[in-house]
Amino acid sequence: MGQLSRVVGCVLGVALLTECSAGPTATPAAAVEDAVRSYSSAYLSGNGQKAHDKLPARCSKVISLEKIKLASAGAAVLYG
Repeated sequence: MGQLSRVVGCVLGVALLTECSAGPTATPAAAVEDAVRSYSSAYLSGNGQKAHDKLPARCSKVISLEKIKLASAGAAVLYG
């Protein structure tokens, strides 16, 4: 569960940093919300491949595709 916590933290951290960034390159809040919802939907439905594909590069380095697939399969059973 530690790896999963780090991935969730990483995704939420990226969303927060993106949301809090200022200037003309800031990502609109709606885009951040869409990205988080898309990742969450894929992850919680058991689609680990799609969830992993949605991760930012620095987050996908923290956890392997295989681990996301296993965790996502479990999440689908628990929350799906």
